[in-house]
Amino acid sequence: MSDEKVLTKEIAEQWIADEDSVDLSEFTAIEDEAAAVLSDEECHMWVDLGGLTNLSGVAGRLLARGARKHELIIGLAVITAEEAKYLFDFRGGLRLDNLSNMPESDEFLERLSMAKCESLSLGGLTRLTDTIAEAFPADCSLNLNGLKSMSDEVVDALICSSGSRHVYLEGLTELSNDAAETLAGKIEQRGWDVNAELREKYAVINEACEAFTQSDDEEDDDEDDDED
Repeated sequence: MSDEKVLTKEIAEQWIADEDSVDLSEFTAIEDEAAAVLSDEECHMWVDLGGLTNLSGVAGRLLARGARKHELIIGLAVITAEEAKYLFDFRGGLRLDNLSNMPESDEFLERLSMAKCESLSLGGLTRLTDTIAEAFPADCSLNLNGLKSMSDEVVDALICSSGSRHVYLEGLTELSNDAAETLAGKIEQRGWDVNAELREKYAVINEACEAFTQSDDEEDDDEDDDED
């Protein structure tokens, strides 16, 4: 007997009428008709489908079409190049925190590099390769809080492809001294988020965090002066 719990059109319509009446994250599958309801422009600004374990191409394209939404949470534990093709077209914040790794096929890497998401949360990743890091879109903010360590090659690739993006690395605790030096430069420039343990372990990173905070405070003071 299947344990699949399907989100139907009727349930989706019930949620739109009263979002407290249904917990969408409990559903493991979604009908295409339900995805069409959730993609409607008048739908809520966020959709939490964190329990989904599979997604049809039609449903994925419909969900990604909801351009006005701020956040779309999808619970897939594995993602294919075909799924990436439509999910990465979502223009708000896309959360794929159940992914523990990502494929490295040429097709998938191309889809990733062309992602239109404002932000991409991959908090479930515990390992990152330089190939994936190089493919991240330059202006898409990244949540990589599941990473505890990064090689020198991954740090270099992440920074080289970074553009104007912001990156969250709040789970990071292990780096080589060279990688810490490299990362510190980006933190001072862009204010990437790291945790207190990393700051305590590497003085160069702590100094970069303090320098960014001071620079940011000075910019705020200048803006206040201009308004006066």
